[in-house]
Amino acid sequence: MSKEGVSICITAYKAQDYIKECLDSVIKQTWFYDNDNFEIIVGIDGCETTLEYMKTIMHNYKNIKVLMMDSNRGTYITSNTIMSNAKYENIFRFDSDDIMCANLVETVMNKKGDCKLVRYHLKDFGDDKNEIAVAHGTIYIKKSIFLKYGGFRPWPCGADTELYCRLKSVESVKNLKEILMLRRVHDSSLTRSKNTGYKSELRKRYKKIIKDMVISKPADAMIKMIVNTYHEVFSQSDNQDNANEYMKNLKPGNIINEVAPNPVHTPKKVVPAKVNPIVKLREDIQAGRVVKVPTVNGFVWRRVK
Repeated sequence: MSKEGVSICITAYKAQDYIKECLDSVIKQTWFYDNDNFEIIVGIDGCETTLEYMKTIMHNYKNIKVLMMDSNRGTYITSNTIMSNAKYENIFRFDSDDIMCANLVETVMNKKGDCKLVRYHLKDFGDDKNEIAVAHGTIYIKKSIFLKYGGFRPWPCGADTELYCRLKSVESVKNLKEILMLRRVHDSSLTRSKNTGYKSELRKRYKKIIKDMVISKPADAMIKMIVNTYHEVFSQSDNQDNANEYMKNLKPGNIINEVAPNPVHTPKKVVPAKVNPIVKLREDIQAGRVVKVPTVNGFVWRRVK
């Protein structure tokens, strides 16, 4: 019986000192023993130095492809791009300066059950104190779920936590207690950098957004994420008058106090239109009539006939 296919999606920026060790840990996964049903996608975030280094080592790894962003977009936009291009439904998102334990993929695949997103424990590389923490960014997720709910926000940091908090309100998630990866902490990492580290003002601001707008109001956050990245829902064959009316009311300002936390409740305020567009959009998303289509710069929404 063949094993399920797996896509390992790795983002890399100024990673020439670390990425070989990361890739070595990927190729040694026990899940890949006698199993060629996998791929490795390395997304280089506009870094020529990393690209030139990858050209010298990529021949050592099978089933690998390298995608180069046209400029430095940030790890989460790069992740959106390469994950939307993944071949398989089972995606492992990983950072190029971290290391996988040999049983990471096998453990997650065997224990995920019906869960759509799985996190696990990590330990800092070279940490003798044996302190552990939950991995936020290096996750397992179903590709269809990732695309359905819009992927990562294009934030410089904290978008992995936001995605988890947003999805756990609508999908089954799991947190494994096993230590399955080693995190490399260095001065230029997102968690240590002066601009994006745990003590930075930017991260504090995003943490407040997550607390006030995602954890406390997950339904509103889900719809706001959709509307803020909304480009098109109607196909050319749709009635243009209906399309104009529908899109005219799809504005972030209309969301406040209009979408109840529980979708079965009646909205507190009705938008002056024949159909409340926010409620209609939610119904379309949940029914699969509207899907998010990835592009190199993010996503666009399109209606499925």
